[in-house]
Amino acid sequence: MAAFLKIFLAALCFVIAVMLMLTVLASLLNKKAETFFDEGEMLWIDRRHVWGFPISFTKYSMNNERLFVQCGLLNLVENEVRLYRILDLQLVQSLKQRLLGLGTIVVRTSDKSLHTFELRNICHAREVKELLSEHVEEQRQKNRVSSREYMAVDTDEDDDNADDFV
Repeated sequence: MAAFLKIFLAALCFVIAVMLMLTVLASLLNKKAETFFDEGEMLWIDRRHVWGFPISFTKYSMNNERLFVQCGLLNLVENEVRLYRILDLQLVQSLKQRLLGLGTIVVRTSDKSLHTFELRNICHAREVKELLSEHVEEQRQKNRVSSREYMAVDTDEDDDNADDFV
C-alpha cells in the first residue's frame, strides 16, 4: 500500500510540474503571438482553455474589422473572417464549462473557407459574444451590408388544383 501511495504522489507531482511548464510555455507563446497581430489594436485576445488553463496552441483574437483564429505550434494555420460576414452567434456552455467559467461561441458566417466554426473554451464567453455581436452590427452598417433572412414560403399547390383532377 505504501508503494502505491509513493507512486501516486510521484505521478501527481509530475502532472503538476508538467502543467506549470505548459502554463509558462503558453504565456511565452502568448507574448510572442501578440507581436504577430500588427493589424491595429486588438479588442479581444484569448486562448482555448484546457481544464481551465490556457495551455493550448489555439489562439483567438479580434480587432475592429476581423476575427482571427490561429492554430498550431510548428505548423501554423491562421484563419480570419471579416466581421460583417458573420451571420449568427450562439453561446454553448456545458456543465463542466460553467463550473470552470468557460464557454464556446459557435460562429456561422457567409465566408467560404470558415462557414461555421467554434471559439472553444474561452473565458467570459457571454461578454465576448456581446462584444462580437456589437462589432458585427457596427461593421455591417459601416459596409452597408444587410443580413437578409429567407424564410421558406409554404405554397400548397395541391389544394388549389385538387378539383381539376376530379
